[in-house]
Amino acid sequence: MDEPVAVSAILNQFRAIGVTIAIDDFGTGFSSLSYLDTLPLDAVKIDRAFIRELGEDQRKLKLLRGIVNLSRELGLQIVVEGVETREQLSLINRHNLADLVQGYVFSMPVSSDRILGLLARPRPVTRLPVCAAARSAIRARCCGRPLADSPKLTGGKFERLRSRDCD
Repeated sequence: MDEPVAVSAILNQFRAIGVTIAIDDFGTGFSSLSYLDTLPLDAVKIDRAFIRELGEDQRKLKLLRGIVNLSRELGLQIVVEGVETREQLSLINRHNLADLVQGYVFSMPVSSDRILGLLARPRPVTRLPVCAAARSAIRARCCGRPLADSPKLTGGKFERLRSRDCD
């Protein structure tokens, strides 16, 4: 990032109108630890590279836990990308590694014309345990609107963040 001060100012303007700022594919490519310090972030989306072979590779689990602990200490919401199996989802739940989960374990990508049909269908909701720090971060990021009006995206399906999700 060439001009961190200018970028930070622009991102703060977006945050002021209620836009959530997330760093995508964290832990790979151009996502630097320094961005956690210099940018006004709300969330970290952890790259799928840390999820592949999660159950087989203890090193990946340790790296993921380190990223999650650092993110929680900074008050950031944690999104884990690329969850494809129930085993991966179970490990993420067991170790409280995410606030939100994305991946094929919930749904393959669908076209925009199918979204309304999916939203209309009743479906079970997989809820992840949320630690007190994450609950506070979620509450703080509702942009002053009542919680029932604050959308979130989970596994490719739209849900509403209700007050019961923050208790």
